[in-house]
Amino acid sequence: MPDADVKQSAFDIKAEFKFTKTSLVLQEEILEVAFIMQNHKLVPRMKMNFRIDNRYRNLLLMPYTVHVIIVEKNMGETERTLIDSEWLSFGQAVIDIHREADLSSRPDVINVRHEYVAKDAYTGVNTVVGGLYENVKVIDVINSLWSKTNHGKLRLNVSKLDNSEKYEQIWIPNNKFFINLAYISQRYGMFNIPPIIYTNLHDNVAYIKSLNDATSDKALELYGDLPQEDQGKIRIDDGQYFLPNLPSLTNSFNSIAALIPKKITLCKKSDTGLYKESEIDVMSLIRSMKFIDSVDSFENYLDKIVQPNTKIYLDQSNEYSLRESIASIILNTVKPVSVRISQPFRFPHWYIGRKVILKYKHINYKIGSEITFFISGIQFNIKRTKVKNAQGTIDVMLNAVSTRDAYAG
Repeated sequence: MPDADVKQSAFDIKAEFKFTKTSLVLQEEILEVAFIMQNHKLVPRMKMNFRIDNRYRNLLLMPYTVHVIIVEKNMGETERTLIDSEWLSFGQAVIDIHREADLSSRPDVINVRHEYVAKDAYTGVNTVVGGLYENVKVIDVINSLWSKTNHGKLRLNVSKLDNSEKYEQIWIPNNKFFINLAYISQRYGMFNIPPIIYTNLHDNVAYIKSLNDATSDKALELYGDLPQEDQGKIRIDDGQYFLPNLPSLTNSFNSIAALIPKKITLCKKSDTGLYKESEIDVMSLIRSMKFIDSVDSFENYLDKIVQPNTKIYLDQSNEYSLRESIASIILNTVKPVSVRISQPFRFPHWYIGRKVILKYKHINYKIGSEITFFISGIQFNIKRTKVKNAQGTIDVMLNAVSTRDAYAG
C-alpha cells in the first residue's frame, strides 16, 4: 500500500436545492454523485442520485439550481473543500423518478437520478456576443467577448497565443461564445499545436491553453507491477500512485509516420486576393512540442522515410488551424486509455492537460510501453456505502503525447 502521507477517510456531500419559492438541503440522502470534465468542453457536468420527499416531485420537473459542496475528510488533518459550485438542472424531459424498495421502504420517499451543468460556465458560453473590432489581436477579441458574457464568478485564463498578429479589422458575428471561439480558431487561428480547453472545478477557472503550456507542470506517475516492499515507498503527495493493473497499449506511430510528408507547401490567399506560397516543415512543427523526448519514435522514422511534398490550397491567410491539425498527429499514435484511481488520492492532482507517465517495472512490459500521456477527461465519483460513508474514485481518460522508442537512446 502507498505510504501513509494521505490519510483520506471519506467525503462529505452537501447539496442545497433552490426552487422558485423554497429550498431544501440534502446530505445523507445523496447516494451517488459524479463530476465530469472533458477537454474541449467548457461546461462541466454532474450526475446525482438522491432520495427526496415525494412532495418535491413536481418541483424537480421545473428549472432549479443546486449548490454543491464536497469536503474531503482526513484523519488527523484539516478537512479540505474540493468543490463549491452552483449547478443548473438539465434535461428535465428525460427525468427518471421512481421509488426503489431496496433504498427506501417509505412510500413518501422517491429515488431520483438527475443530470446538471455548471451554472456559470453554461450561462457564460451560451451568451450571445459579437462585434466589429479594429486594430486588435485575437487575444484582445477573446477577452472582450468574454467580458460581455453572463459568466458569474467563472474566470477565463488564456495562455499566450502563437497568433500575435494585429489585424486592421476583425468581425465576429453575433453568436454564442463557444461557437464564436471555434470561429476565431478556424478563421484567424490561436495556436500552432493542439489546444487544451476546459473548465476546472478546483479553482472555477475556464482555461484555453496550448498543449505545451498545459503539460508544463510536473507529471503524475502511475506505477504498476511493483514488488510488495516497494509499494510502501509510493508518495501520493508527490504525485505518485500505485495502479496494480496498468492498461495495455497499442502503438501505431510507425505506420502513421511513414505516411507523413516532411514538408507541406501552402498556396494561400492573401489579404489582397492573390495567392502566395509558404512552407510548413512537419518535423520542426512536431518537435516544437516541448513534451516530446529527444528519443521519440519520430526521430527514427520521419527523418528516414522521405515522402513527396504535399501542396495544399487555402482560401484564407490563416494557417494556424492547419498547423494545429498536423501537430495533432502525435496524439493519435496510441489509442486513448482509461484508468481508475481509487482512494487515497488528491483530487486537485487531476486536471485536464496534466501529464501522466506510466511506469512499468516488469521487463515484459518495457518494449514499446514507455509513454507519456495527458489527461483528456475526468470523472470524479463519490458513492455512499452501506455504513453511510461516502467513498471516492477518479476515472481518467489518457491521450498519448509522447511515444518513446525503447530501442533508441
